[in-house]
Amino acid sequence: MKIVSLNIARPETRIYGDETIVTGGYKQPVASAYLRFHQLEGDGQGDEINHGGPDKAVNAYAHEHYAYWQGVFDAPLSSAAFGENLTLAGALEEDVCIGDVYAIGAALVQVSQPRVPCFKLNLKHSKKHLVQWVRATGHTGFYLRVLREGLIESGANAKLIDRDSGVTIADVNSIYYSRTLDAAAVDRALAVEALAGAARALIERRLQGPI
Repeated sequence: MKIVSLNIARPETRIYGDETIVTGGYKQPVASAYLRFHQLEGDGQGDEINHGGPDKAVNAYAHEHYAYWQGVFDAPLSSAAFGENLTLAGALEEDVCIGDVYAIGAALVQVSQPRVPCFKLNLKHSKKHLVQWVRATGHTGFYLRVLREGLIESGANAKLIDRDSGVTIADVNSIYYSRTLDAAAVDRALAVEALAGAARALIERRLQGPI
């Protein structure tokens, strides 16, 4: 994998019609940033309950998806269009596994869970069904936890250091959003020690009915 764009933003207040929202989703590219255990320096979240923290320190998204969304929107997309910290080439959900460990510059990161898109994406792009489209396509992106802090740079390679689960981001997304549940897939996912607690809770919720 390779960093196509490294993106950060402080939370800011945005007005959408009658709604006033605090969001960190309008990220801008930078040449480099120091990665701490909870987030990149200079970055922040408008909702610290559902975003950020040790298991969601970095939000990553596949650069390959941009061509698809530009076709859907019939318009070019700017950097970090999906509010991601890392736009990565070669990071498709079907290929990235929970627990994968990558070295990026001096930092060491681990894949923790899929990103669950929230309503702020709809507001940012003025597309009221965008969250549903993201879920339907599986183009969700994923989160990384930080195992070792360090400086990372745009254009750097993310080198796979360890893989032990074989449970992909796409596999977990399928549990979240498929109409029917695969019990064996659920068991495999829950057996992965590196799976974040929030993802486990969402799977438990899914066992009670559709999300």
